[in-house]
Amino acid sequence: MLLTNNKNMATLRHVGIVVNDIDKSLRFWQCVFKLNIINKSEEKGEYLEKILKLKDVELTSYKLKGLDQLVIEILKFKTHKENNHNISQPYHQGFTHIAFNVVKIEEMLERYKKEGFDYSFDIVQAPNNGPRVAYTQGPEGILIELVEA
Repeated sequence: MLLTNNKNMATLRHVGIVVNDIDKSLRFWQCVFKLNIINKSEEKGEYLEKILKLKDVELTSYKLKGLDQLVIEILKFKTHKENNHNISQPYHQGFTHIAFNVVKIEEMLERYKKEGFDYSFDIVQAPNNGPRVAYTQGPEGILIELVEA
């Protein structure tokens, strides 16, 4: 729930995801979730080095936005590459997943398949007549929860 009537409350600005294959990630977020690119940046320099506390850092970033106000930022580091790719698990500490409200989970599954993202998942009815929910993965192992709203 976003609180916008209290000027002292924080609101979510964006979710950043570091990727190795930026083209695949962009295709996923654009084709499966229908997000639109609102900004592309080639970033480097003193500002970036100070906020990230990394020397000689360079990256490409894309910001994508859908119908709501959520912005997904996809980051591809040209420097400081990490080959230690860990697939998230729901029980890991810290950030674990992004949840999206969807109209029909089956339609999302069809988009996954149509775009060549074969991430199978089970659709489960939440207790007490709650919504239907599915956990799945996006590119590079990020966990995504789909909630039929």
